[in-house]
Amino acid sequence: MFVLAALWCWGVVATIPVLGAEGRLGPRGFPLGLGLLLAAFSALLIVSSFLSPKDEAVQELKADGPPLGVELWAVLSTLGFLGGYTVLLWAAGFLVATVIIVAAGLVLILGKRNWLFVALMSFGTALVVFVTFNKILGVYLPHGRWIDIWF
Repeated sequence: MFVLAALWCWGVVATIPVLGAEGRLGPRGFPLGLGLLLAAFSALLIVSSFLSPKDEAVQELKADGPPLGVELWAVLSTLGFLGGYTVLLWAAGFLVATVIIVAAGLVLILGKRNWLFVALMSFGTALVVFVTFNKILGVYLPHGRWIDIWF
């Protein structure tokens, strides 16, 4: 994770230009802050792994971890949802894509079957993120190709 954070920060500095006056948070600030936060947490994880006692019970718990199928399902489903979200963002826009992906994740991955809970969570998540980023922070969120073609 530390290497990923270092590559992320390098990519941000190399690709996102500095805009605005000195001392102002520009478009580079948020992604760079996330990379630095990941680096700090991964460094903390590295240090804590060296400081933790090597108890035999802990070693037995690590050896009896989840089977490979469970871990593989988690990785593949996460990648599938991220890929699907990317395609939906391009096609349908932020609001529609977020509602669909959150609802699908709740139903298919977490097994939630209460339709009221799924509807409130998916619409609520999309609305809160949309208002926070688009209206309050002024961050552009994609409208989607279908919206651009139809309207």
